[in-house]
Amino acid sequence: NFYKLEESLILLHSFGIIHNDIKPNNIIYSPKNKKFCFIDFGLSEVIQNPVGSLKKVKPRGSISYCS
Repeated sequence: NFYKLEESLILLHSFGIIHNDIKPNNIIYSPKNKKFCFIDFGLSEVIQNPVGSLKKVKPRGSISYCS
């Protein structure tokens, strides 16, 4: 099911939304619909730059999950 999780993240990014706090506690799965859903968008942002472009940003998110 990781592939479906990746598809969900790609879809989110295609709308220009960066979650900034992806971790297990912020992902839920619906067995009925067989889909993942991201929750807790408190640190999210809508970006104007294309995904993959470089932009200097301050670290965000849960410290144990920051890259």
